Amino acid sequence: MASLQRDEYSTEHVRTLLVEYQAWKSKVGTDARGLHFLVQMADLDRVLARLPDNYWEIVLLHGLLDIEQRDVAVLKNVGQATVSRRFTNALDEIVHQLNHRSPS
Repeated sequence: MASLQRDEYSTEHVRTLLVEYQAWKSKVGTDARGLHFLVQMADLDRVLARLPDNYWEIVLLHGLLDIEQRDVAVLKNVGQATVSRRFTNALDEIVHQLNHRSPS
């Protein structure tokens, strides 16, 4: 059985996966294109589950739920610069983990 081809994930692609998470999940299917989306969503879900809490919260609120950074800052009682930095660091960590998979 042939293995599914995994792409290298760019920061911009990961940002798009996060922001359009629900739309991408709806594209999952059993045809070749749907399986490609399935692999990407499974890869992302695996990495999201491993993020430290302070990154996960920001990714959830700002990335997945599309709450503005200033509003996330108020919710988390931190500065907007902290939210921005954590989101950027989380993106970097997600990209790193997606592109440096260990065999499982």
